[in-house]
Amino acid sequence: MIGSKSISNIFCRVFGRITVSTYPENAYGELRHMIDLQFNGLFGLLILIADIYAIVKTVQSNAETLTKVLWIVVILFLPLLGVILWYFFGPRG
Repeated sequence: MIGSKSISNIFCRVFGRITVSTYPENAYGELRHMIDLQFNGLFGLLILIADIYAIVKTVQSNAETLTKVLWIVVILFLPLLGVILWYFFGPRG
């Protein structure tokens, strides 16, 4: 069973960390946190979309079942590197 701490870590890796500052040191500190959140969140969302696309294309390919399963495992466990590897070496149409 996956604990709540594991789910939180997975969420943060995919969508970025949310930084909450009640009393920022100055306005620039607050702005920096907002930019970090937006950049990390957008980057995580793009990786998630690329992962889903790669998994769908892998399932739709004519490769053997074992090859499909191995590629899906690589994509899931190594989100960014897995998509890059899939793009260059993964099964096609």
